[in-house]
Amino acid sequence: SSEANAYQDLSTAIASISGGDLLYVKKTSSRHDDGALSMASGINGSATELTIVEGYGTTPGDNVQFQYANKIDIDAKNFVLRNFDIEMSSADVEGVLHIANNIDGVSVHNCRVYNTNTGNYPAILCSQNAVFTNCEIIADGNITTTARGAIEIDSGDSGIVHGCTIRGSKGIGSLPGGQGLVITNNIFYAAPNRDMKKGIEVDLQISGSEVKCMVISNNSMYSVKNTGIDLRELPDFDEKSAVMITNNVIWGDGGAVGINNNDSATTVGPIIINNAIGNMGGTSEHVKDFASSVAEYGTIDLTADPFVDAANGDFRLNGTAGGGAACRSA
Repeated sequence: SSEANAYQDLSTAIASISGGDLLYVKKTSSRHDDGALSMASGINGSATELTIVEGYGTTPGDNVQFQYANKIDIDAKNFVLRNFDIEMSSADVEGVLHIANNIDGVSVHNCRVYNTNTGNYPAILCSQNAVFTNCEIIADGNITTTARGAIEIDSGDSGIVHGCTIRGSKGIGSLPGGQGLVITNNIFYAAPNRDMKKGIEVDLQISGSEVKCMVISNNSMYSVKNTGIDLRELPDFDEKSAVMITNNVIWGDGGAVGINNNDSATTVGPIIINNAIGNMGGTSEHVKDFASSVAEYGTIDLTADPFVDAANGDFRLNGTAGGGAACRSA
């Protein structure tokens, strides 16, 4: 109830709370490691109460991140993790932060999640559904598995990723068959030790199960080497699916593709509107391998870098003609 009688280790504190509790975790002088942690089902929230674990610096509510050096599994429903900084090298397909299967109602807010491992591993694996807001997610690995990224939203699962900075060889990978996916207002660029090959890679159909609704909107991507948004497979015709890609700013490295369709059987369906794309392998590579009749409107062909200093994380639009100025005038 106060710092004077607080728990001295995090695992004991987690084991002592109940569903609907709010646990404050104070930042220590160095990155804390109490072993791999499980936010287990015994602390499930309910339809009327969330269970919250929140880091702080000097005063609860100051939004300072508690620094942790081991993996965290979220196995509790209606659960919020906020103000945590988790960094480690994890050679685990579940990454550094894992939202477990059959776990609903998870929110991750203002967290930094960094997997420093250089192998084919994500920083976050979402095996059910979750909402990620105002987070920084980084993976230093060479991620090659289809639909895996710094954030991986697993097969047949759903997610919302909003207002995050995402860095890695692939930013977000997802297989949301039969579910929904919302990716909005995020920044994508290279990890400290890895170029970004793809910003978003999504397979919209899994064994005949199509995504029901997907929105990719208002994201900024810088110096992607391969593809900004890569759609591996589109929903089949007449499957009650709605897909929109809008208001994204995508700057390549001189030889990439902006928005790509990898499905030769289905070449229409998504609504592609008001995206600004440049520095690809030519304007024909801005929106590629869709039918000529696809619903594409208002694409801006950028001729100059639109960002102030994106290589160092400053994604404000500049005033350069053909760059940031072209985005503002659209």
